[in-house]
Amino acid sequence: MRGERDNSGRLWVWVEPTAKGSNRTFSKNTKKVRDAEDFEALKGQVTILHEQLSGANAELAILRSRASQVDRLEAEMAALETQAALIREDRDHWRTMAQNLAIARVTPQPMSQRGFWSRLFSRQGGSPSGDEA
Repeated sequence: MRGERDNSGRLWVWVEPTAKGSNRTFSKNTKKVRDAEDFEALKGQVTILHEQLSGANAELAILRSRASQVDRLEAEMAALETQAALIREDRDHWRTMAQNLAIARVTPQPMSQRGFWSRLFSRQGGSPSGDEA
């Protein structure tokens, strides 16, 4: 008996009735015994194939759950990358504003030449009586 697996995953089993080079004939009883042996051998092969199939189905179930997990994580990763890009834009905006304010504070502002009383009473003149000097 020999077997092969083809490209699509099917298993092909060949049962050779006689040994190579043997030309003897078998009686009916010998043939029945040989058929029974072949049947038992095939039954064993079927049992093994059922076990392999069960193992493959179990592995497939695990892989399906992992695939759904991968899909969920990829979607989450895309959402997080989008959120990171928005946060970077916001950070750059605030950095530009802070730099502009820092530059504005560094440049000297012209000092007011108004007197104490005019600043106190919000007048343009330099004295409390309103007289301009």
